[in-house]
Amino acid sequence: MIKNRKVLLIAVLLLALIVGGISTLKIRENRIKEANVKIEKLVKAEEYKKLAVLFNDFDKVSKIFGVTEEQCYEIEAYFNMLQSYKEKNYERTYDIAKKLDTKKCWIFESDASKFKKEFLDSKEAKAIEKKIKDEEKLAKEIENLRKYMEEWGREHISEIAPYIGMPESLISKTMLDYQDDSELINIEYRENIYIYEKHYMWKDDKENEICKVVVGQEEYEYEPEVKEVEFLGNNWKKKVLYSGNDENLVKEFTVGIYTGKLYEENNDCGYNNIKTDEELFEEYEAEYDVYEYSDADEFYYDHQDDFEGYEDAEQYYEDAWSIVE
Repeated sequence: MIKNRKVLLIAVLLLALIVGGISTLKIRENRIKEANVKIEKLVKAEEYKKLAVLFNDFDKVSKIFGVTEEQCYEIEAYFNMLQSYKEKNYERTYDIAKKLDTKKCWIFESDASKFKKEFLDSKEAKAIEKKIKDEEKLAKEIENLRKYMEEWGREHISEIAPYIGMPESLISKTMLDYQDDSELINIEYRENIYIYEKHYMWKDDKENEICKVVVGQEEYEYEPEVKEVEFLGNNWKKKVLYSGNDENLVKEFTVGIYTGKLYEENNDCGYNNIKTDEELFEEYEAEYDVYEYSDADEFYYDHQDDFEGYEDAEQYYEDAWSIVE
């Protein structure tokens, strides 16, 4: 009798599980149908933005259709590609198409593969591809030109004026020598680097301005460098190392050679007694033993009372070391 009751109980439990399973399956089937209908309507209406948002919700889509996170990512990208094409944003369409893995686009694999192939063969895509290759070629040429400019500039530094890209520490070694005037425009200490902008000015023997230079340093830059150069007056010969038509690049790769007389040559304010590097070295060494320090921080730490601030001490340190570099 007890055995029969156990059998009956097991049978009832199994029946309940079967009925519950069928009910759960039915609910899931209904959800899938509803989702399919929604997707079909959005596709027909070309509502690609909404479709991209739909497949961005991985947890929800995965529960309904059982797709993986990678599939959701590619399907979302597919609809973003269609939306970009619809908006005639062909560059974004091209970028997505080049990266799209159509094999992971689930039931949209066939459509995605067809669209990708047709678009990449289109005149719009070919034009973008050519533009990218031209830009990469130009970027490589500019990179090589900057390397050449740096080597050529250092080799001829005493024969030319400051040029764009020149390290600030080398400015005083150019044919213009030390500036006649300078102004610190902005300075900010960030991530152990001084982010700043400084203006330099040179004059001729009649105190007319002949050259303006803007020096700056950004977060990602190792050291301050010349950002802008303006040649003033008529006593300039210019050597252009760039043969293209881009005005900004022409400006960047233009070197100035001054042919007039400089302010210090005929001035009674001390500029007519320019000292040699050896004399300056001896002065720097005697004044603060600056050459005993391996960096400006250590130097400033021991001589804080002798300078207006760190930037002033750092400039002194760099000027001193520029003589022996």
